Parts: sequence; C-alpha cells; structure tokens
Amino acid sequence: VWRRSREEGLALVPRVFHVAANAGPAGREFFPFWWDVARRDLRLTTSFLELAPSEDARRALDALLADDPRLMRFALAPAELGRVLRVWARRGDAPTLLEAIAREQSWQAAGLQGWAEAAAAGGDLAQASRVASRHVQPPRLPPRLSPNDTMASLERDWNRRPDDVARGYEFFQALMRAGRTTDAVGVASRLTALPNAPAYLFYLEADARTRSGDVAGAWPVWQRYFDLAGLK
Repeated sequence: VWRRSREEGLALVPRVFHVAANAGPAGREFFPFWWDVARRDLRLTTSFLELAPSEDARRALDALLADDPRLMRFALAPAELGRVLRVWARRGDAPTLLEAIAREQSWQAAGLQGWAEAAAAGGDLAQASRVASRHVQPPRLPPRLSPNDTMASLERDWNRRPDDVARGYEFFQALMRAGRTTDAVGVASRLTALPNAPAYLFYLEADARTRSGDVAGAWPVWQRYFDLAGLK
C-alpha cells in the first residue's frame, strides 16, 4: 500500500511542475523548492528539467552536472539519461554536450537524439543527420509483398496510384536496391506528404537523404520521425 501511494504521489509531481511553470512569477518563486524535491528521484529530475522555465532548467542542469558530472546516477536508467541529454541539447550548452558525449561514450546509445540535436544546434547538420542514420534503431518495416515485380511494373503502378503507400514502399525499396538513392528520396518525400503517413516512411526518407548527401534536407525529416516514433 505504501509503495502504491508513493508511486501515485510521484506521478502527481510533474503536474505541479507544469502548473508552476505556467503560473508566471508567482509560480517561479517556488522552483528552488521544487528542484530540491525533484533531484531526489530520477523521474522527477527529468520532469523538472523538461517543464521548468528555461532559466530555471539551465540552473538545475548546471547543479546536476556539478554534483554528478558523469551522470552516474542515471547509469541504470538509459531512458531517463536520454531525456536529460535532450534537455541539455535544447536548453543548455550544446558544444559542451558534444564534448561530453565524445568523452563519455556510454552516453551515446541512450543520448543519440540529444547528441544529434546538439550537433544541429551548432550548425553541423551533417553530423546531426549522420549520427541519426548510424545510431537510430531502424523501425520495423512491412514485408515485401511483390519481390518478383520488375522496376518498370513498380514504377507504372506508382505513377497510376501515387497515394498507394504499400506500392510506393515497394518502389522505394527497389530504387534503393538499384542504387538510385536520389529517385528513392523523391518517392519517399511524396509518401511522407500523404495524410497520416506512417512513421517508418519518415525514417526511410531521412536515412535515404542522409545517404545521398542531402544532410540539410534530412535533418528536419529526422526530427519529424523522432516526434512520430515517440523519441522525444
């Protein structure tokens, strides 16, 4: 009973952070107190960093890193570590984060999105896109339904039904296998423009753009994929 009550109480605290963050100066007066509460629990720490006003979040992040520069308290909580590194990329000092990730290689798997966002914040879209392409776990893709179809038949069907996601996906994969990456990007970009396009299509477009060298075009698509896949 005590454990359940504690979990229910912890679940309410981020809501308090959210209310306080939107309460103006009156709410902000209590942020030193709420940070003292938040730093005692990993989940509350990350919630505070995400919800606090930027100035308070930066101060809290500085305090966290001063106390635990290698973030060892998150060693067994990769999901929470990833959230901290994303906050660091968005609300802290991105160049310092890049240096830290290069030094702390154990952060790279959990913090790949923060790593990529820090590179993008520094203007290095090539590194941002390549980090994502190399390290993001590929989504589950649909099986090939027509492995024996020719390129000509796939292209003909695609031209007739450009809103057919399944057929467009088959055509995209055939183009990639043939080394026609630029053409594949064109197909993928038309597929992702369709209403309610599935997340895996954004991954395929972003990865294909990265492989083709279009890193500036790839990065916004990576960000869209992160959002749709819940990698926020």
